Amino acid sequence: MHRIKAMGLISLLVICFTVAVIIASNMAAPKISADNIAKMQTRSQAVMNEKLLNAETSLTKQGQLATEDVKIVQAISEVRSKLLTTKADELKARTNNKWNESIFNALLAWRNKQTAAINLEVSKRNEAERSKAATAQDVFSLTNWWKRTPDLALAFAVTPLIDGTQASILIAYGAEGKVLRAGKSYEQNYAILKNVQDTNTPQIGLFPWDEKMYIAIAQPVIQDNVLIGQIVLGMELSRETLELFSSILPPHMSLRMYYKRQGETNTDFVPADQDKILQTLKSNSFVLASDYDAGTSDKIALANVLNNKTYISETDDSTMAFSRFRWMWDETWEVGFYLVSDLNHASETWNKFRTQVMIIGLLMLIFGLLGALAFTSLYQKRLNELKLALLEAISSGNPLDAEAFSCLPGIEGANLGRYSIKPIDEGKANDASIDLKVLLMDIDETADTDDVPADSETASESDKAEMKALYDTYMAKRHETGNDTPMSYDQFLRRINRNIEKLKQTHPNTEITFNVTVLNGKAVLTPALKK
Repeated sequence: MHRIKAMGLISLLVICFTVAVIIASNMAAPKISADNIAKMQTRSQAVMNEKLLNAETSLTKQGQLATEDVKIVQAISEVRSKLLTTKADELKARTNNKWNESIFNALLAWRNKQTAAINLEVSKRNEAERSKAATAQDVFSLTNWWKRTPDLALAFAVTPLIDGTQASILIAYGAEGKVLRAGKSYEQNYAILKNVQDTNTPQIGLFPWDEKMYIAIAQPVIQDNVLIGQIVLGMELSRETLELFSSILPPHMSLRMYYKRQGETNTDFVPADQDKILQTLKSNSFVLASDYDAGTSDKIALANVLNNKTYISETDDSTMAFSRFRWMWDETWEVGFYLVSDLNHASETWNKFRTQVMIIGLLMLIFGLLGALAFTSLYQKRLNELKLALLEAISSGNPLDAEAFSCLPGIEGANLGRYSIKPIDEGKANDASIDLKVLLMDIDETADTDDVPADSETASESDKAEMKALYDTYMAKRHETGNDTPMSYDQFLRRINRNIEKLKQTHPNTEITFNVTVLNGKAVLTPALKK
């Protein structure tokens, strides 16, 4: 019985929980508000910052590897010695490829070695993915986080000039097929070159070259505690770079990279194609997210948006939220990202999830209802078995069984009257049956019949005394239960004898006695049959 109740309780809990989930999922919907939009943008930007830090660290480590290459250091030292004490106006004239060929070859050799190392890691990653022994992140080292060789490789010789100044002179462009532009001083053109000269420490910054923009590391080359040169390694801001950073974002968010000159409103996007988001950014006006809920804020153009603020743009078919944050900047350039959220797509994702929740919820509800049905069926079966067992107990003729049965709360003889009770005799039921209503109803009839004698002359004195005691007990119990209707001893005898005659017809050769019990607040006589 306890197991059946536990099953019913579990089924009820499943039904209640499932209904609650279905109602909650149906009522809930993604709310476009300033608070949750700003939180969503801030969380994604925090993840992006970690990604950007890894990119910078990887560039720094690659720069260290280049400056630790003995051939590169030796080649820079040799070229620098040829440029010492050169006048500034003589630098451009000394561009013969012969004297800087060694550093050019050394840079090419180092890049080829890095390419081989990265290809080996790619091969290991692919093998790991096939065997499921490790993930791509486990295989790739932080040094090769970019998963490719630097796009830009330049070598500069830091040379003291006759006028007492120092110059960072380009001595090699480490890429096959590129025209060598050695002999020009660049420290005034690039802040990171000037900072390396001043601090002798690596500098990361922006490096525009050949009409392209690079994120670059300028790594000092030190020999005998003297700065003799710089190695510049850079990664071009390209579609490939954007995809590398975008891989961490959820489906409804995307990145658009930009770079521009400080103080100018014209912005260059990476990639420079004409996709829908870029067109929206360039042509639309925007509302600050903190004023979006009020609906009264003036709209502004892209050129007037502020960094690290969230804005919202609505069109006929979409709602877009975005924020701009800078990655790197100096006195000339800045580069950063627009973090864009398609709020309609976010709603579609939620609606799809909500549909899945409702389908699963309906299946759980069906499961709960089936469980409840099974519980009801089993519980009813056990109740029927219990009721039949009680009926068999009262018909057994045992006064204790009858007394126990009469004391059960909620049991009414009238409710059991439709059952046919067969006395149990050594495990076998008799052919005769007794209707319990017959056993209990006649004693309170108001009309007496004369054909039934009040007392038998053949009855023994002990039987008369026992019947008189039964009468006294019955009347006392009637009085206790609030029934003061008078009944003479003769009336009592006639009525009980009539019941005895009926019982003898169905149970001949059976000793019949009676017990006084209280059933549903009423004093009644219950017969006990003995063979």
